[in-house]
Amino acid sequence: LLDEKKLQHSENLYLDFESAEGASKLIKLKHFQKFGDTTEALGAATASVEGKISKPLKKLLKKLVVKESQEQLLVADAKLGNAIKEKMNLSCVNNSNVMELMRCIRSQIDGLVGELPQR
Repeated sequence: LLDEKKLQHSENLYLDFESAEGASKLIKLKHFQKFGDTTEALGAATASVEGKISKPLKKLLKKLVVKESQEQLLVADAKLGNAIKEKMNLSCVNNSNVMELMRCIRSQIDGLVGELPQR
């Protein structure tokens, strides 16, 4: 999220997500990684539903999140956020504003992620 103040006023957030161009001014994709296969995807989904951190997610968070930073990780699932906080000591936020942001991101996901190279 490029402008943290936008999250505090989520009632108008949808206006910034009316187009992929508008959304890209507010958020920036830091990393995108496809699952290796269906088994890996199913394992990650199962872990998430159970409020656990999958091994690939844990590895990715260790790689991308700097411990000394003051950043907060916005997490759509409260159980998963609690697991990340407990196991990795990372500050996670899950509230109605985060849920609105996730809804807005999903509305423009094709435009935001669609330009990635195919493997």
